[in-house]
Amino acid sequence: MALLASSGYDSLIEVELATGKINWHWFAWENGFNPDEDGMWLAATNEAKKKYQSEGKNTILIHPNEYGEQGLLISRRSAHPNCAVYENNTGDFILCSIGAHGNIYRISKKTGEAEILIDWLSTMPHGLKKHFSHWYVTNTTKGEFWKLDQEYKPLECYSFSSLEGKPIGYESTEWLQQVVPISKDKYMAIDSNRAIYCIDLNKKQYSEYNINQNYCVQDILVFNG
Repeated sequence: MALLASSGYDSLIEVELATGKINWHWFAWENGFNPDEDGMWLAATNEAKKKYQSEGKNTILIHPNEYGEQGLLISRRSAHPNCAVYENNTGDFILCSIGAHGNIYRISKKTGEAEILIDWLSTMPHGLKKHFSHWYVTNTTKGEFWKLDQEYKPLECYSFSSLEGKPIGYESTEWLQQVVPISKDKYMAIDSNRAIYCIDLNKKQYSEYNINQNYCVQDILVFNG
């Protein structure tokens, strides 16, 4: 089973990898994230399009056959979900980062209802995950990595914004793609404007690895052995 966040189509998808069967499909447009910034109502089905039109709303049908694998332009997306994880082992609720607003939501798989859990992040947060007994989230456009308690309350913040190494023209821009745990006290941080960092919080040390400027690194996977 895989849980996917489709930023281009403002949706979350739970799919069986062995068969390709979609078990659950959540569209942000049908669950409170409509219209877009231009007042256009986005519809995933003909039925939804007709419903919006009957209510006098300007609407447009968004079909993957017409928009391709990238989906909508970022400026058109009303939600831009960029991270989704199960809240616990039951799989009844999913935590999702809505990049357009910067909020973290708890989404019910049964009803589709989205409840705001965290509303103090900047736009485009990434990398929400549980590591041991705490939750972590990357506040991408602020260059911050936050440690949260089990109730999603902030405990500690690690900021990258004072580090050197950004290219000319990006002095005021932060883009910390995400921070990935690799052990209890060690993390790999992908700073798109600087480098990849290996951080040891216990020793309060870090190592820096330069990124080929032609690369766009978005994730790091840890292999044991």
